[in-house]
Amino acid sequence: MSDDINEGVKKGSSPAYVLSLDVGTTTLRSHIYDKLCNVKGSSSKKIKVIHPNVGWSEMDPELLVDQVKDCINESIRAAGIEANKVTCLGIATQRATFLTWDSETGKPYHNLVTWQDLRASDHVKLWNNSYTMKCINTGSKLLHFLTRKKRYLAASVLQFLTKQVTMRLLWFFQNIPKLHERASEGKVMFGCIDTWLLWKLTGGTVHSTDYSCASSTGLYDPFQIEWSSIVCNLVNIPMSIFPEVKDTSGHFGYTNEEFFGAKIPITAIVR
Repeated sequence: MSDDINEGVKKGSSPAYVLSLDVGTTTLRSHIYDKLCNVKGSSSKKIKVIHPNVGWSEMDPELLVDQVKDCINESIRAAGIEANKVTCLGIATQRATFLTWDSETGKPYHNLVTWQDLRASDHVKLWNNSYTMKCINTGSKLLHFLTRKKRYLAASVLQFLTKQVTMRLLWFFQNIPKLHERASEGKVMFGCIDTWLLWKLTGGTVHSTDYSCASSTGLYDPFQIEWSSIVCNLVNIPMSIFPEVKDTSGHFGYTNEEFFGAKIPITAIVR
């Protein structure tokens, strides 16, 4: 992030501002900060959570994008500045709320599924009590005893959780037949809220996430620093759907100029 901020400051004596976006479970907030970290403009909106069935928890992905655009524009206006004075944007989001969408049409296959969703609770119980998981846990204990590698110690107590993405994503692959078909063609994209917003705000040019968001899914191997082929092969989730993982303070592209009146560098993603 510092490179973009420094570049913005070097352009002249005009003030430089930082834009933040916080996507929580119930509230969306946007703030404009000056170089002294004073808040110069803000906006907030309530996020509508949908419960189509008992235990289900969803958000309308397109509505969320519209709310994000409105929130950012309102905070810029509240600060009394033009968008070209904003040197960078940082985004913080709730963890493990995810979506799949078609890379060609850009259309989602379902609503955003929040971390509170319980539709896959039966899957979680079934897998955690399965002989497969018992073998993985026991085998990993033995491997840790022999190698003392922390990776195997973690695997020895591995359990699926409803708050993680894995079982909820598996539920959709089992209930939307077209997902596997399109995924086999390399046409399905997966992402948590950060990845979906990046994709939309950059005009469909960036499919990325950061390490903190990836690690909250249950599908990322923090020891190998990559999406877990072991977990994905275990539950039959195709690896082609996952976004590129970047540093939290990496460069995630630019917002589409049409949305805010200027291209704003997106330089931080964190959960």
